[in-house]
Order: sequence, then C-alpha cells, then structure tokens
Amino acid sequence: MTFQHRPGDIVKARDREWVVTGVEDQSVSLRPLAGSEEDVQVISLAVEGPDAIQSAEFRRPSPSDLGNREQALLLKDAMSLSIRRGAGPFRSAASITFTPRSYQIAPLLMALKLDPVRLLIADDVGIGKTIEAGLIVREMLDRAAIRKFAVVCPAHLVSQWVDELKTKFEIDAVAVTTATAAKLERGLPETESLFRHYNFTVVSLDFIKGAKRIDDFVREAPELVVVDEAHSCVTGNESRHRRFEVVSKIAARPNSHLLLLTATPHSGIENAFFRLLGLIDPEFLKLGEADGQERRELRDRLGDHFIQRRRVDLKVFPDGNAFPIHRKDERKYSLGREHGAFIEDVLDYCHSVVSKAGSDERRQRLAFWGTLALMRCVASSPAAAVSALRARALSEFENSEVVFDGVLDRDDEDVEGSDVEPNALSHLEINPKLERLIAQAIGLAASPGKDPKLTCLRKAVEELRGFGHMPVIFCRYISTARLVGEYLRKVFKGVEVGIVTGEFPPAERKQAVLDLMDHEDRILVATDCLSEGINLQDGFDAVVHYDLSWNPTKHQQREGRVDRFQQPSATVRSVLMYGEDNPVDGAVLEVIIRGAQAIQKQLGVVVSLPEDERAVSRALMKATMLRSKGAGRTQMSFDFLADADKEIATYWRNAEDREKRTRTIFAQSVLKPQDVVDEWQRASEILGTAEDVLRFAQSSLNAYGVPFQVEKAIVTVPLEPLPDSIRERLDILGFTDSIKIETRGVRAPSRSHPLVATLAEHIVEAALEGADDQRLARAAVWRTSETTDIQTVVLARARFRIFLKTRSGETMRIAEQVGAFRLVGPDGQTLLDKGALDILAAPVAQDVPTGVAQRMVVDALARLDRRKDSVEIWSAQRAGTLAEDHRRVARAGAGRAAQIDIGQARVEPIHPVDIIGLFVVLPALQ
Repeated sequence: MTFQHRPGDIVKARDREWVVTGVEDQSVSLRPLAGSEEDVQVISLAVEGPDAIQSAEFRRPSPSDLGNREQALLLKDAMSLSIRRGAGPFRSAASITFTPRSYQIAPLLMALKLDPVRLLIADDVGIGKTIEAGLIVREMLDRAAIRKFAVVCPAHLVSQWVDELKTKFEIDAVAVTTATAAKLERGLPETESLFRHYNFTVVSLDFIKGAKRIDDFVREAPELVVVDEAHSCVTGNESRHRRFEVVSKIAARPNSHLLLLTATPHSGIENAFFRLLGLIDPEFLKLGEADGQERRELRDRLGDHFIQRRRVDLKVFPDGNAFPIHRKDERKYSLGREHGAFIEDVLDYCHSVVSKAGSDERRQRLAFWGTLALMRCVASSPAAAVSALRARALSEFENSEVVFDGVLDRDDEDVEGSDVEPNALSHLEINPKLERLIAQAIGLAASPGKDPKLTCLRKAVEELRGFGHMPVIFCRYISTARLVGEYLRKVFKGVEVGIVTGEFPPAERKQAVLDLMDHEDRILVATDCLSEGINLQDGFDAVVHYDLSWNPTKHQQREGRVDRFQQPSATVRSVLMYGEDNPVDGAVLEVIIRGAQAIQKQLGVVVSLPEDERAVSRALMKATMLRSKGAGRTQMSFDFLADADKEIATYWRNAEDREKRTRTIFAQSVLKPQDVVDEWQRASEILGTAEDVLRFAQSSLNAYGVPFQVEKAIVTVPLEPLPDSIRERLDILGFTDSIKIETRGVRAPSRSHPLVATLAEHIVEAALEGADDQRLARAAVWRTSETTDIQTVVLARARFRIFLKTRSGETMRIAEQVGAFRLVGPDGQTLLDKGALDILAAPVAQDVPTGVAQRMVVDALARLDRRKDSVEIWSAQRAGTLAEDHRRVARAGAGRAAQIDIGQARVEPIHPVDIIGLFVVLPALQ
C-alpha cells in the first residue's frame, strides 16, 4: 500500500496529531503538532502497518476556548517565538539566537551562489568571522544542503567554537582533541571512525596532523569543512606543513564545501598567500605569475570566493559603525636609577656574549637569539628576567637547529606555551657576571612597590576604573603576569583580580574568566594565551598592553578580545605602556610599532610582522644597542647589523604598497547586503523582535505569577513558582533555582533564550493539545474604540513546501509562518492581510458577557467557513511573496560566476491553513 501523505500534511498516529516531516519507502518521520525537531518520531509502516497513520485535521478554536485579549496576545507571541522552521529566504533566521549585522550577511549571500561553496573569509579581528561562518553552516544545514560538517582549528580555539555553535546557532558539536578522542572513541565499533559517527565536530588541527589521523579524517570528512586561522596552514615550520597537507587533501575533493577563515591572509610572503588562494581553486595559484587579461579574469573569478573587510570598509553598511568607540592612549614611564642600571648591565652582558661568539655560526646564532630573548624578559619585568637568567637547559639545544621560536610574536605561532620565559642563555657557563645579574633581578622583583612600570600601571588602571571600565592587562610572560596580579591585589583592595596564563589548560582558563566575571568589580591579568580563543567582551571593555608585543597584529588581537561584535559598552579603551628611557622598548617602538601605526593611520589596517625574522631581529638589536648608554656598544662591529635599519624601512614601504594593491584588487563591489537587510529584518519580525521577546517574557511570567523586576537592566527569574513541566525542561538545560534575563543592549534575550523558548513551547503545546490551562485563549471577544465595524481576526499558521536547487537536483523543505488576517463586517465580506495585529493590540473599551461572546465565536466560525477560498488565497499570496523574497536575495548575492541559481525557488502552500486563534473585536458601546 502506497503512503498517501506528503511532508507538511497533518496526520493522526498513536492517538496524537502530527505533522509529516519525511517519507521513505517503509518509514515516515512525524513531528508533534506543537513539538520541536527534537521530538520527531519515525514510524515503520512495515512494523506498525499501513493503517498506523490516518488523515487528520487541525482542531479549530471553539467557544470552549474562550478567554480575554491578554491571553490572545500571549498565544500569538508564543506561536511566533516557537517557530523553528522559518519560511523566509534565510532558513537559518529561526535557528540563531542573535540578530546579525548587515555586513555579516555578505559571506552567506556569496555562499548561496556557489556549488560547491569555496570561500576565503578574511575580515578583520572582531568583525565576526565565526558568526559569518556559522551563518553559512546553519543555513546549509537548514536547507538540507549538508548533513555533517567539521570545524578544523588550532587547539586553543576548539572550546570557543563549540560554545559559539551551541549558544549562537543551536548546534551541538563535539570537541575532538588529543584529550577527548579516547573518550569519544570508547564504545564505538573498531571499524567505525569517530569522524563518521559524529555529525558535527570541532577538530584540533594538531590532533589530525599525524599520518593515520590525516587519512582517517580525509576519508570520513563531512561535506563541509571550516578551517579557522587558515594562514597558519600555509607558512612556517614542519608542523605547519602537516597542517597544509590536511587542508590540501580536503580541498582536493572536487565536491567538498570549504570555508577558510583568517584575519591575516597576506603575511608578507606572496607564495604563501597564493597557496592559500590555491586551496579554493588551484587556478588561483596562477595569480602570482599571470598578467594582462588572464590576471584580470582570475581576479574577477576570485571576487566570488574571497571577501576581506576592515573596519573602515564597513562604513558603507547601514550598521557598519555599530562597534564601540575605541579610545587609544599611551603611558610612558622612566626606569629610575636601579631599574635603569640593571637593564644597562644586562645589555653590557649581552654585548659581551655576542662578541665572544666568534666565527662559529651555530654559537653566533644561539648568542644572538639568546640576547634577544633576554632583552624581551628584562623589558617585561625583573621576575621574567630571573626566570630567563636562571634557566639552564643546555640539552634542549644540542640536537636542535630551531632556537627561540617564540622570541618574535609571529602570526602563525601557537599560543600554547608561548608565554613561558625562554631559556635565554642556556648554552653558556655560569660566571660571576651572570650571578650578579640574577641577584640584581631577584632584588628588584622583591620590591614591586618601587617598580616604576608597576606604578605607571596602577595609575593607568585607576584612570580606567574612573571611567567605569573593567580592564584586561596583557603581559608577555607567566612570571610577569603573576607579579602584576599580586601587585594589583595589594593595591586595589576589595577588587577581584584574576590571573590567567598558559599554565592552565584551555578549559580551566575559560572557567577562570567566567568565575571572575561573577564579581561586580574585577581586573583580569593575562598572557597572550587569551589574546586568541576566548572572547572577553561580556565582562571587560578595556585593554592595557603592559608589555609591548613584538608584532603589531598581536596588539590588534589583544584589543580584539574586547573591541568586537556584541561588546555591550559604548566605549572601549586601550593603553600602550612603555619605558621612555628603556632601550628595548624604544627599539620595539622604532622598528615595529611606529611603522605599523603609520600604515594603520593612513589605510586603517594593521599589517603583520615581516616574515623575514633576520631583518626584524637585526633591526631590533641595532636599535637597542644604539639607544643604550654602555661604552663601546654603540659602535658594534658586526657586519650583519650594518643595513638592518634600511631592511626594515624597506619592509614597511612595501607593506603599505601591498595593502593598497590588495584593497584595490580584492575590493568587494558586487555585494550590496544592505539591499536585503530589510528581508532579514522582515524574517526576524515575523519570528519575533527583541521587543516582542521581552514583552512575551514579562507577560508569560506574570501569567504564571512570577515577578518581572528589572534591576540594573537585569531580571533574575525565580523558577520555583513555574509549573513542574516548565521547571523540568529548564532543569535539563542546567537551570535549577533561577535564570537571568538582560533587558537591553546586545545581550537582550532572543527567541532562543532558554527561558523564552521553554515558555513559548509550553504555551503552544498547552493551547493546541487542549490542556486545561486558564491562562490561554484560542478565542476571545472584546470591544474597542479603534474600530467602527466588526473585525474577525484570524491567527493562522501557514505551512509551505519550499523547493530549492542543489547540486543533486531539487530539495524540498517544510517551512512555517505565523500570520494574521481579518474579515471585516458582519458577514466577513472583506479579507485584509494588513492591520490585523494592530486590531489585536488595540486597547479594550468594554468586555463582552460570556454567553454573548460564545455566540459571537460560533458566528465567526461560520463566517470563516464561508470564506474558505479566501483563506487559501491568503496562503497562496504568502507563498508568492516568499518566492519573490528568495529571488530578491538571490539577485543581491549574484556574483560574476554564480554556480547555482537559487532564484528559481518554488514555494507551494499546504492546505488547509491551521487556524490557531479566532478573535472577534467589536466597536465600543457609546
């Protein structure tokens, strides 16, 4: 027997009404009439028989469902907020927990025109690359374009990705790392890979770079792979080479979807940049050599696959300036006699070390990098200097040609372990000079109150706190962070000071930050282990660079932890600290920071540290020695330092020219997302705006006798008064005693807030399944002075079959939309779509006696029966509008070489329309 029902039809099975969501040969997927996707059940026709599923009709309102206007509005809001299968052209609008900005829609529009999707998203730090990639993932899942996906990223970003997918996109992904793999694999058949078993994964790059793991992942890789920090896969050492092997094997699969994310696509090495582009399409490798017409054609093609925006580029968007104002400042200090003498003594010692290196190339290299490493530690703090001077690990260098990888803050450097003080002089024998330096450093570290750098920090923090800011102080080394944290604890009594360094695993770092944010008055001291991977905008809005980074993009990354999308503060501040008579700070400012600042001032972009480590290190060494007062050191005779300043100056000139060319070549002029912002907002309004969410939260909680008291823009909702069924759902989500709601700003609750979603689903289920709940009304009658005629307002749920083109043909999805229309006049002779919700919101002038109201509901049902054809016309018009919405979005996303035409979407209304509520609004009595 052939199953007669199609997806979207209403049926009855197991003594309950359902919506058909899928039909296979011998099985049918059913969703409860008022349930969510998590409640879907699969019925086997072979087991339960072909008669297990019968035709059914949606139960219309009746006089027994009578209530008042407030209850009617509560049901209307609950219906809108419970929809998870939105009918608009952006299917993901119903599944995300925030409102994206218009510029964040641009990559999604590009992706919708590609098959397979191959994109390099290179937006600036803080703009929201994770958001942009998540929108694409969510949309492709909701369109059934993919079933599985994986995010591949550095280990320190895994936790953040898992959280972002869960909290913003309602996607439960599992973290696959060295620490979690064994647990995930436990219980799986020996022949089954965890990459096959789990549909949504966030995978550490370092976990899969082993040969066996690479083959396993590539063999089982899902249809879509997102690669974060993609630039780290095309430059650097052997470890990066293994990363490139992973990504290139994924890219080699012809039909795989691939999203590459990076804030620094071009780090100064042309070949690395073109290798990155080659992952999108091998043809783009030719961009490095092509010229003339071929180059222009390749650039045009690349425009469909590459998007890069800086903050300055976003000003053309309607909400492109919706970032906090960023006020930058500098604070300088004088070293004082003791600290100044210590640095001079260290530099004297470094000079002697380099001078004694002789002609042995390896010894020269160790001495040179050891000197730079020690200079970094001394400039950071006496505590870091003690750690570096005491380190004695000769064996680490006996078989290693890679020395002090972490001296320079490279863009592709792993943050794990980068804040440990280097074994700066481990290749040397202990001697009296070194012992004296250690003693000096210990003495200075023991007297933090006399440290001019700490005094400068205290004043800077006092000023930031005076402005009401919660600051993060970034230090280069663990020892420095400890010193700074303990000092601030003594200075700022009653303020909670947290210290987070790379000593702790990523999960513990995150928990430490969350614990700190529970304190109203707080300061965070951290190393660069937090400059990536944990967004801090929820609890902090200022940054102090206690230690200068030796890479300008690191300053941007630090500041980007607070100066980013969804920062609730209107203003963020950053403070750059340096010693005005510290030769090391002076060299870093001269060689690195000021050059980058000049380019940023002119172009609005931050350029990376030169890839040529030799040029940077030579320039730093020369500038430091020239600034120092030590006798004889200003005339260093090393030939390799002769042209160091010219090399670095040339780099900055070339970097500026390169950025100008890049902006010209890859400017995104095709996409105009502002053209479809109205479409996204329309979808959001249908599904529920922020104002709708807050109104619903307050009215539903009041209906259950729960107070809604706002204190400092936050409502703390006690859960004990709520019905058991609601509390049980919230308990599963981890809320037992209370739950908080923020009432304004970017943290205001969305439709997916746990409390809002739970209340909406409970109310809809109670109303549609006939629960005995006096708080609900599917029918109501009242009088208002806002009308002079009888208005029959119908709250309806329209269902649609939406057919979209994919690479395999046409796919169909069921979508729903809650709307209202009105029949005007005693016979309902006029049907109007507009104004129905305004009539519902009109104030009540007089109530109507129950007996009269029940008769009016009977009459309204009769009017509705007479206008059955008009109701179907209304849903058909909605379907036509949806099809046009899809075409409009498709046109906005059209590129030069679009590979798939979603403009031909077909939208088919499903009849009959579900009548949710029936409300009669009468003219007021005079």
